[in-house]
Amino acid sequence: MRSRSFIYSHLPITIYLICAISLVGCGYGVLSDVRKEGISLEEAQELLLFQICLPDYVPNGVTMSNSVLYHAEFGDPNESDVTIDYVREGDGNLVFSVYERNGTGREINFHDNGIQRVNLSQLLDWQVDWETIEDFDKQYNELEKNETIEYEVYDALGTERLLVEITSPKELKSVSITWRLSQYVLIDIYSFLSVEETKLIANSVPSCSPVPTATP
Repeated sequence: MRSRSFIYSHLPITIYLICAISLVGCGYGVLSDVRKEGISLEEAQELLLFQICLPDYVPNGVTMSNSVLYHAEFGDPNESDVTIDYVREGDGNLVFSVYERNGTGREINFHDNGIQRVNLSQLLDWQVDWETIEDFDKQYNELEKNETIEYEVYDALGTERLLVEITSPKELKSVSITWRLSQYVLIDIYSFLSVEETKLIANSVPSCSPVPTATP
């Protein structure tokens, strides 16, 4: 599961600024992300400062993977996230993923073109292991040039949501839905399913009023 690792690993300006502000040398490995792959849902929950909420609706023939990814930007639990994959029974192929991250104090305008482009980049990053940043940029630019992307800001269950759909080529056809689950949590659903099915999954995530858990 990529969990945006490719995109974030190619942000040298951001890394430089963080290093400068913290007055430490990144070259010495003082700052490093924490990644724990293949852990259980329970283990991930113990590391997070927010409550994980999962969809009640899962399509027939799809099951939650036993492998969960926890990530903390530069080891900061306040910049933590978790990715839970759902796979097809039998062959284990990825069907959709739930990505949740600490959203405390973060304001996001889903109508902003820059935010929409970032979400498109994240949807691409979710499904493909790009060998180089040049390959990624080429595919990204082709999608925009060929106008094979649909953006929709809509309201569901009282929350504003951003939907991004890649309509073609067939091998990249996919959907993402992003919204604020609570004042603490931002959530994304990344899916190879139809828009309608993906909305059903998103709508089934319970209003569990997540509250910060105890600090690890």
